[in-house]
Amino acid sequence: MSRTLITTLALAATLAGVGCFRAPSAPWIDGDPAPSPDYGYSEGTLTVMNGQQSGDMGEIRGFSGSASDLSGYGNTYSSTYANVRLDSVGSGWWAMSSIHISGDLAGPAFAPGTHRTYTTGVWSDGEPTVSVTGCSGPDYGNYTFDSSEGDVEIGVQALPNGMRRMDYIVHFYDGTTTRGSFDYRIDATTGSTAPTPTPSGI
Repeated sequence: MSRTLITTLALAATLAGVGCFRAPSAPWIDGDPAPSPDYGYSEGTLTVMNGQQSGDMGEIRGFSGSASDLSGYGNTYSSTYANVRLDSVGSGWWAMSSIHISGDLAGPAFAPGTHRTYTTGVWSDGEPTVSVTGCSGPDYGNYTFDSSEGDVEIGVQALPNGMRRMDYIVHFYDGTTTRGSFDYRIDATTGSTAPTPTPSGI
């Protein structure tokens, strides 16, 4: 096993196991002010924009809002692992979905037209997996809910200019359901090689 793969697997295990982690630019749970949202963020070879979330997550019910993608652990991509984090904030509520993808997000398992349900704890050797950590509370970084999902449904569609959109529906163990979507492009030899535009606002 290569060192790169070992490092990637270690990162995936770390991110999947820490729940409501604190990204480097995110506030501490003690209530320090949150930074200004980054509306459209690119790190490495993964560009993510136009995030949306709605539904129920823990005690936060009936929420709906655009999502800012934060720095730090927000967006990462390699040919074996990707992570996308979406935070939506409104008056008296905050909801975060951190989407962990094993396998190549630019590969055939996530090609446009894909529709698939991933169930926690169920996988096959060599097959990709998708899991989601959900965190929510009364304000950003102050979480009263921290859970992985029971299952997550995804759909992938092609968009212009080399972009793709992933729609997801997360069913949490407490019975709540969150829906969301985000647009993304992978600018690498394993994915789209379209020129990278300046990210637009969410």
